[in-house]
Amino acid sequence: MKQKTKVVFNITVANKLLIRGHRMVGVAPNKNMSGGAVFFFEYNKYIDKHIEEIIKERNKN
Repeated sequence: MKQKTKVVFNITVANKLLIRGHRMVGVAPNKNMSGGAVFFFEYNKYIDKHIEEIIKERNKN
């Protein structure tokens, strides 16, 4: 079965994905974290690579 969405729990990562042109298809409250949110992005062949780059960039600083 083909993956249709990518779940992101971090708002900074979600914002940077939006800046890179990825399409957010939904947002929901995070049931495990009060006041948190879960972001759903349309899955494509670039999103995993972009998430890795964003995390590496964040960890570098």
